[in-house]
Amino acid sequence: MSSFANRRLCTRVGGRRRRNGHREASIEFLERRILLVAPTLDFGDAPDPGPGTGSTDYKTLSTDNGASHVVLPGLFMGSGVDAEMEALPGLQAIGDDLDQVFPDDEDGLPEPAQDLLLTEGTLPVVRVRVTNFTSSKATLYGWIDYNGDGVFENEERASRVVAAFSSDLVILDFPAVPD
Repeated sequence: MSSFANRRLCTRVGGRRRRNGHREASIEFLERRILLVAPTLDFGDAPDPGPGTGSTDYKTLSTDNGASHVVLPGLFMGSGVDAEMEALPGLQAIGDDLDQVFPDDEDGLPEPAQDLLLTEGTLPVVRVRVTNFTSSKATLYGWIDYNGDGVFENEERASRVVAAFSSDLVILDFPAVPD
């Protein structure tokens, strides 16, 4: 979403005398237009303390081509989504909640302590509240970085199609947690 701010400032009012004794008015306007751009992307919140990847470094920032998605009205996890101009990464992945622009958007998992409990050899099941009030189906993707190398790999991914015009608890079935 973009909007424009337009400001006009009168800098000089004056004139010159004409032969018939009347003044001819002249006004000089300076005009300044500013493009105001509202954020349209929601970035990932995973830690990104520096360049590259590694333990607790997930290349979240836009300068690292970090994970993001376009915010679409009616499509979100939890109770809502917030957009930002840049990722606000942190160890607890709540940086974009601390800026208080939009209330907590990290409420997509009904019971995170239960859903994110990982036991070697088990198949994790993560429940996610998803709303898709758009006219098209959507796909929810999730990753668990099993080896902690800072890279979300295909072997660590789960996905599920989310029907159009739905609001539901979606189950992501992940591959087995390695030993």
